[in-house]
Amino acid sequence: MSDQVTVALREPPWLPTVDTEPVETLSHYDGPLLGVFRQHDVPYLFRCLGGELGRAQLWLYVPLTDRDVAALQSAEGAALDALVDSLSVGRQVTVALAGEARLLYAEQQDTSGLTPNELAPSLIGRVRESVATINRRTEDLTNSIW
Repeated sequence: MSDQVTVALREPPWLPTVDTEPVETLSHYDGPLLGVFRQHDVPYLFRCLGGELGRAQLWLYVPLTDRDVAALQSAEGAALDALVDSLSVGRQVTVALAGEARLLYAEQQDTSGLTPNELAPSLIGRVRESVATINRRTEDLTNSIW
């Protein structure tokens, strides 16, 4: 079984499928922004990378070990921030775009070679590029119909 998260469109980003099991919310502001859930017995970190207060948000999903979960649950403040940053880079992740707290699009990305400070800007740029490509292709296809 793959360790990549399953994401269903129109679901809330912090519970990306109807059978996702919440484990713990580590940060909350008008909704969960950082935490852990499980799918098929695999724990995942969920993290809002940007847009918390806007209509659109970028979300990151990272497969975890049970040891990672225990470390996240015991960390606080700057130590939690540093741990989340270290878990978010140097691996395969899923990045998702949400609008008004509902998932719209997701893709796999490799965060190898990125520093924590480069993570959000890089992933935002990659998703923006992917969505622009989809928009162009969709327009070309629909134009070919009429």
